[in-house]
Amino acid sequence: MSKERNAKPLKFMKFGAFTLDLDRQRLVGVSGPLELRPKCFDALRYLAEHAGRVVSKDELLDAVWSHVTVTEESLTQCISEIRRAIGDERRQIIKTIARRGYLFDTPVLASHSSLESSATDTLKTGARDAHVAHGTAGGRLVRWTLVPVTATALVAIAALISVSKPQEIQGSWRGFLNCEKLPFTTGPLLAAPFELTVSGSGAIYSRKVFTADGSAVSGTESGTGTVSESGAVKLTGHTQPVPDNVSISYDASYSGRLTDPAATLRGTQDWQFRGERYLRHCTVQLERR
Repeated sequence: MSKERNAKPLKFMKFGAFTLDLDRQRLVGVSGPLELRPKCFDALRYLAEHAGRVVSKDELLDAVWSHVTVTEESLTQCISEIRRAIGDERRQIIKTIARRGYLFDTPVLASHSSLESSATDTLKTGARDAHVAHGTAGGRLVRWTLVPVTATALVAIAALISVSKPQEIQGSWRGFLNCEKLPFTTGPLLAAPFELTVSGSGAIYSRKVFTADGSAVSGTESGTGTVSESGAVKLTGHTQPVPDNVSISYDASYSGRLTDPAATLRGTQDWQFRGERYLRHCTVQLERR
């Protein structure tokens, strides 16, 4: 008989202060069950099952709406509902990876025990249920299995997580973006306002993009990134032009090291303009707010 036929189904998955009760198909927080539509629950479960890797929008649509044709807007609304339910408005748990999909970027503990008996069973010496934890460390998916799960083993898990967890860097930086001149621009880009927000191992940034004469907003450059224990930050983003303005579009990347109170990032903007590609080198000067 194959392992697949003998495998016990998962009963629940836990991340942070939240639990996915797979038997009852519900999301449970510290205050009890949380409101979440069935399809949104399925989407959250799929992302949690694949923690540590980017799940494309097409993959998620196929997994959750396999027999129904829906628009990408349905998925976007579902992700927004999930983020509201788990208090992830800053997108630190479910990260949007530009032009690729979504990344569930937090450790997940899954168990074959029932939700009600799990806390008791794990404290019994010789408990036989396997518990598998999924998480990210240095951008890699980490999996480990503990059998049996005893009180001593639970202490070991907590110690392991605390050691491998990235340093909790919190706060906001504000500054200016300066870029060199491009052949089709009238001059270099100087002192464009730039905002960066960091929480733990995640970072988001944004800035307004203006027309050449500075009279109007032509779009928004925004993106996400990661921060290491040492403060090394890597960001990737792209422009989102305002309606009726499709002439400004490029991908951007920045890297550097965050310090208190100041930091300098360097990067490039990858332009496609009239069939030609241009790399524009930039510098971001930041100060902690």
